[in-house]
Amino acid sequence: MSAMAYLDGGVVPGGQYCETHWFHKPTKYSPKSHTHDFDECLVFMGGDPDNPRELNAELELYIEDERHLITTSCIVFIPAGTYHCPMNFLKVERPVFHLSTGMTTKAYEREKGNANG
Repeated sequence: MSAMAYLDGGVVPGGQYCETHWFHKPTKYSPKSHTHDFDECLVFMGGDPDNPRELNAELELYIEDERHLITTSCIVFIPAGTYHCPMNFLKVERPVFHLSTGMTTKAYEREKGNANG
């Protein structure tokens, strides 16, 4: 995984949370299951310019403890209060661009079982 860019209110006052990464190989690195008090979008884009809808990867993303297998470029909407993750890349044939963003100035999370947030 290669971190590319990060923005939030700590970087630029009033800045909206947004971070980007490239995934080059399978990985088990992932945040634990957590929730936010803001809506979040997770974007996964395949790195083949001749076939941009094909992810050329297999990604498992858990939403409310349900496993979803993602194999095409997409945007996943995570409503506020929805538990999500882990997120694991099982197979990567070509690099995958990932962006996560939410309408907040600070990205923070509440892990499952942590009532204090």
